Amino acid sequence: MLVNMAGAFVVGAFYCFAGFGKNNPSWAVPLLSAGIIATVCGFYIIFRYPLPGPFNIAYGELSVLLGVLLLGGSLALAKGWSLGPLALYAWFAGLSSVVVGAAFIYYGLASGPILAGAGFICTGLAGMSLGPAVWFKPFKFFRWPTGLFLLAAAVIWLMIGLGAYWMHLEKYKNFQPFGY
Repeated sequence: MLVNMAGAFVVGAFYCFAGFGKNNPSWAVPLLSAGIIATVCGFYIIFRYPLPGPFNIAYGELSVLLGVLLLGGSLALAKGWSLGPLALYAWFAGLSSVVVGAAFIYYGLASGPILAGAGFICTGLAGMSLGPAVWFKPFKFFRWPTGLFLLAAAVIWLMIGLGAYWMHLEKYKNFQPFGY
């Protein structure tokens, strides 16, 4: 999930740095792919509660918000629609992510609360800054902060996600499914 999100953020950052380019539907494909994964995984977490404590709320609900944003963005790009209305929704999703990030740091959640909190905060700031980036797209001054927040969040989530892969593979290296 986190590596999926990092990939989507890198694509979004490149799109920001490119000035939101011409309405090129090819940008919709990676956003659609990442949006499906984020939405499906987020709903699974929300309804099944597979994680300990508050992590289901943080990762599940925000994954759904991000997934829906990515799906909406992919549809808008594929159809040549403005991203402006979606940016309004992104502001609220971003605010939620900033609050969750602050809570991670304040309550010491996760094994690395500052890094995880920074990931949520950078993700949220990217969402909150998307509106000015879209509405004033000719000006790098408005686009580049969004792109930088996306890249920072991508690096953080990639570090956490790849570390989790490594840890889980080591932890379950001797696991055998029942019946084997």
